[in-house]
Amino acid sequence: MKNIENLYSDALEFGKFKGVMQTKSVLYGVAWGSGTLIAACSAKGEVLLFDYSKPVLIHRFRPTIEAPIFRIDWSPLDQSLLAVGTSDNYLMILKLEGQQLTNFKTIRHPNTVYGIAWHPHNENIIATGCQDSRVRVFTLSPQGDTCIELRGHTAKIFNIAWNPSFDNILATSSDDKTIGIWDTTTGSIIRKLEGHTNNTRAII
Repeated sequence: MKNIENLYSDALEFGKFKGVMQTKSVLYGVAWGSGTLIAACSAKGEVLLFDYSKPVLIHRFRPTIEAPIFRIDWSPLDQSLLAVGTSDNYLMILKLEGQQLTNFKTIRHPNTVYGIAWHPHNENIIATGCQDSRVRVFTLSPQGDTCIELRGHTAKIFNIAWNPSFDNILATSSDDKTIGIWDTTTGSIIRKLEGHTNNTRAII
């Protein structure tokens, strides 16, 4: 029997249930796009683009290989750009043109990319969390991308969240059972929050 996972959607119309969008793979992440678009990433390395108002699958795209994509994030300032972290060590930035996704930028990492987060106030900044326990903050530019590395975790970084009020503050969750609070201006860790008894995964 095939493994069928359902992606549920709310039409945001006074709680009216809009329907079920079926896929043929486990889904690891979802992200709201502009209008009625929602994107999902799958265990088979696919990015699925849905129109939840129908609801229908309008595009299926595999940015690299058939291997899990763990995180997906639309740019909040340029919603033609969608970032994904791949199992084969890439940050892939995809571009939405009409109803089709294409590869826009590829940034190689030393290992699996788990966490990704666009900066909420600067469309050129994106952060990643990697299997190698490091955070990388990229400033994207046509003249050449720059990167700073943040070191302080001792196991893979699974998720990342920017502080919505302070542009230079970033939080990370890690399999070392801690939450890291970082100052991206200085590249230093401000606090390491301890007390969890297992891997820390979700963070918002």
